[in-house]
Amino acid sequence: DNDDSFQLIRSGSNGSRKESNIIRRASNNRNSNLSTASLDLDGAQKQLHIAFQKFFRVISQLHGPLVVVLDALQFADTSSLDLLQALLMDREIADLMVVGCVRTEDVPEDRRRSS
Repeated sequence: DNDDSFQLIRSGSNGSRKESNIIRRASNNRNSNLSTASLDLDGAQKQLHIAFQKFFRVISQLHGPLVVVLDALQFADTSSLDLLQALLMDREIADLMVVGCVRTEDVPEDRRRSS
């Protein structure tokens, strides 16, 4: 079970120690997972989404409301927007607010949507 990566949260006593242990453990898991040569791009992207979702779940549970401000979203690539959508759609991420800033005149014509 991948949730054992975040087991340290429950056992630690110091908030900053908990966070550094989470990041260190996630980094170790990422390095071992990325060393697998058979990983395809879609699989890697799904793993990245899952890692970010778990990270935001843990941080929002430990520290309460979390605000993320993203600037210049008009330049975001499709993969980044997919990740953002996955985070926003995850009902297990408590108390997350995302503020996105877009300069509409800089949005490429092929990415504009009619309202």
